Order: sequence, then structure tokens, then C-alpha cells
Amino acid sequence: MSFSPSRRNAIKAALELKLRRAKGVKLQEFLSELMTRVYSDAFQGVGTDYSRGDLKCDGLLMDPLTVFACYGPVNAGANATKAAMSTAVAKVNSVFLGALKHWPGLKGWKFVHNYVEQPPAQIVAKILELRAAHPGVKIDIFGREQFEAALFGLAVRRRNIWRRFGVALTESGPRQGLAFRRRACGAASGDVRWSVS
Repeated sequence: MSFSPSRRNAIKAALELKLRRAKGVKLQEFLSELMTRVYSDAFQGVGTDYSRGDLKCDGLLMDPLTVFACYGPVNAGANATKAAMSTAVAKVNSVFLGALKHWPGLKGWKFVHNYVEQPPAQIVAKILELRAAHPGVKIDIFGREQFEAALFGLAVRRRNIWRRFGVALTESGPRQGLAFRRRACGAASGDVRWSVS
């Protein structure tokens, strides 16, 4: 199914807003909802046992055994400090090495992020370093473009993104659709709620 340019742009705008708001566990929940729809029983969302952690896994694709690791900084990492960037790079390394330890037979590892633009060069450099050091594991970055591909691919397979996927792009009120309002400063903003059912 193909979408009109305006419908496609509305979905992309809603996804961007969703990613900006999906910090921490909210990104993990969104990933789990979407990947469950894409992969069905082959994907398993993973929670945390607070005292024992999540074994460095926020989602698991069974075949090939692939761990999804989410990193959802506030406001999609906009204006991150040098310290925050150092923390993010260290997290990439520690989470990947932890996944190797906790998931024997690991074939793939995906660093899932909510950066609306591209991920920072420091994170990409760390991932390239890990790829070189661990050629037996397929290491990927999963960001906005991959969310879009999964979302639109699902729509094509299921024929209708609005009904079959259950994406509700709604205002806070009962009206369906995507609404943008002008603020006093003239910037457009969307009060959008996205849910998967």
C-alpha cells in the first residue's frame, strides 16, 4: 500500500515526536510494541528484575539470536553535554559486552536510539570499534530510519497502517488524526499521542 505524500509526512512527523518523547523505558516499550507486530512470536520484549537487571537486553529476536539495547536520552539527545556523550559511549561498550556475557550464541546486537537526526559520531565510532573486535556478531544501529522502515514495511504487509497496526495518532481529545497548533512564537507543535494496540 502506498501512502499519499501528506499521509507519509504526517506519519514521519508523528514518529519523530514519539522518538523525542520516548526517553528511557518509554523507548523500550515502543520498540517492543512495534517489533512484536513486525516479528510476532519471534520477538520477545524483555523487562527488568530491578535488583538483578535486564541482562543487558531490552528486546530479543529469537532467530538469529539478536539482542536489542535501547538508549533513549531526554529530548532525543538534543544539546547533550560532553559528560553525557561520554556516558553514552561507555554505555554502548558496557551493554554490548554484557550482552555477549549473558546471551551465549549471540548472533546480532542492535543499538536502538531515539536520536531524531543521526547518532553522534562518538557513538558510531564506538560501534565501528566493536564491529571490528567482534566480527562474529552482526552489530547494527537502529534509529529513526529503521523505525520508519519497520513501520512502513508493516503497513505494506498488513495493508493498512491505521487499522491493522493500531497506530492512533490522536490529539488529547476524541478526534482522530494529527493536529498541529501554532504557538505564540510561530513554531508548529503537535500534541500527539501514539499507541499500539
